[in-house]
Amino acid sequence: MKYLLIFILSINSCNSQSILDKSAEEQEIITIFLNSIKPYSYVSDKIKGLNLQNDFIQSYKASNNHFKKVDSICNNSIDTTQLKIFCPAAESLLKFNNLLNQNDLNLIKESYDKVKERTINIDKIIRNTTLKKHSNAYDSNVVGQNLNEFPSVEILNIYFSKNNQVAIIAYDIYYGTLRHGTPNYYVLKKINNIWWKSLGNI
Repeated sequence: MKYLLIFILSINSCNSQSILDKSAEEQEIITIFLNSIKPYSYVSDKIKGLNLQNDFIQSYKASNNHFKKVDSICNNSIDTTQLKIFCPAAESLLKFNNLLNQNDLNLIKESYDKVKERTINIDKIIRNTTLKKHSNAYDSNVVGQNLNEFPSVEILNIYFSKNNQVAIIAYDIYYGTLRHGTPNYYVLKKINNIWWKSLGNI
């Protein structure tokens, strides 16, 4: 019984450490992401936890397919006008090509469908920036409040690859009552298992 108890406590300790590690990773990549956002934007201390996995996977596959087309034209065309258009396009998409494999996409699709809204330490993240935290009234959707807290950046969810070397931040931007449009996906890649490199929007 004593050994069983030790074993259970060990498992719980490992699970807690895993959660803490992922939380620290999230804070780090959110900091990098928000540094790329327009100054004086408003941000919330919530990650919405929306189920956007299928939409991201479609966007990722579309990006890879588009890369193959423009890269093929870049490598095979002798038309200089085409080369001037399609070679830069291929170069800009190269960083996303084969960044994730099917196992990564399966994990993203199957492991994030029950992720709930959660709170992050946004005060610490934006402490030395011009970004502003949304008021409690905004976050509570108080009816009748004339709150001029725009543009507003909302983090909808965060996904990691199977080996935790690629992170994707799903987000949206609101301008008053207008949304930016479909969700955006900001991608980061871990270099030498030490620091995160921003790859930009896919």
